Amino acid sequence: MTRDHLLFIFAMAMAIGVAYGQRPAFGRCPNVTAKADFDIDKFVGQWNEIERSFYLFESSLSCTQLNFTLYENDTMRTEVTYRVPWRGTSSVSSYRVKDVSMTPGELNMVLDGPLPSVIARMAPGSGKYIVLDTDYTDYALIYSCTDLRLVHADFIWVLGRGKDISVDARTIVYSTLDKSKVNRDRLLLTNNKDC
Repeated sequence: MTRDHLLFIFAMAMAIGVAYGQRPAFGRCPNVTAKADFDIDKFVGQWNEIERSFYLFESSLSCTQLNFTLYENDTMRTEVTYRVPWRGTSSVSSYRVKDVSMTPGELNMVLDGPLPSVIARMAPGSGKYIVLDTDYTDYALIYSCTDLRLVHADFIWVLGRGKDISVDARTIVYSTLDKSKVNRDRLLLTNNKDC
């Protein structure tokens, strides 16, 4: 491969990463698996964002909360509430997840609203999120990765039922990321002050 080819591939990786709002990197997505015996009934409810990797569309948001609601038709609704600092107001984005019991621990979130499904699947926040680990009461670790063969773009979410998680939970989260070969050094603390 020539230098121009490598520069083109890198530029495409950066463009795709920016388009998805995620961090681009060379290589394929790491092979990760959802938490064994994942129990969606214990998982639903309200969670607070504690840490996350860089995500362009969330870079200046604070006080992010997620509320997962399960319905009888094997569908789940996810409402993401966040504060927009320059407006001084809160906003809500809603996503739907179909067939939650088909692949336990994998949440295929699609933006909910009037957009055609083809466009909604490509909207910021839509995608496959894998619950790598959770104890259901203190922490949850969620990972998403878009694989484009030569490059990938990924996203990490560390959630807690409260405004922070315990030291033991954080140790488990970091250990799980290390075992999964996911770089945890790029995690950023979420601004949960004055929420």
